[in-house]
Amino acid sequence: MSKLYAISDIHGHYQEFLEALDKIDLSVPDNKLLLLGDYIDNGSQSLEVIEKIISLEQEYPNQIITLLGNHDELLIDWLFKFEPCLIDEQSLLSFFGKLDDSVLINGDLKKVFIEKYPLITNWLKRKNNEKRYYETDNQIFVHAGIWETKEDQEYWKSYTCENLYTHKYPAETGRFYKDIIAGHIYAHEIANNKEYLGRIYHDNESHYYIDGDVQKSGYLPILVYDTEKKLYTFIEKENY
Repeated sequence: MSKLYAISDIHGHYQEFLEALDKIDLSVPDNKLLLLGDYIDNGSQSLEVIEKIISLEQEYPNQIITLLGNHDELLIDWLFKFEPCLIDEQSLLSFFGKLDDSVLINGDLKKVFIEKYPLITNWLKRKNNEKRYYETDNQIFVHAGIWETKEDQEYWKSYTCENLYTHKYPAETGRFYKDIIAGHIYAHEIANNKEYLGRIYHDNESHYYIDGDVQKSGYLPILVYDTEKKLYTFIEKENY
């Protein structure tokens, strides 16, 4: 028996990430942890979050699945694609501390990042070349969403543009031939129910949305899937 654990939208909240990891059992070699993106911005410890993810991948090389979110792509676009720096001040402070005005004026911040964090730079390069989804026989794990239609559902990979995996909005609900597990959007927004703050919303069809509002809820809900029983359970605030 193995379990799949899924967390999304850590957003620089390192302590909350550590608390969630305490609820996850990776001592079983077949268990996997799926991280569904948005590791930076909003919180004050984006650097620590990424460093922890890298260390987890090194410690459990066959058990950690790391997908990118739209905020992580902003960092990649700035570093490697000549896009402007759109990551937030909290992340900049996490990576650089108090910023020197001369660095900002001279536009050397990107160079400083690459020289200061070669491990993270190479990790981001590698992640940028990886798929933005993780598929099992029964599920599709993704940051934001995929292309969906009532017909030809099995061709979703052919029709989903790269941007949709990390930016899809609004959230979609309803029946699909596989379960879709995503983050990106606040679960209480999809449910239209404030009680879903910090929880996981299931539309009673094929969609599970892991709440990404950790800055308000103060914790990261965890979706757990038992691969033998084919059963989902949620680790939410009352289970911490």
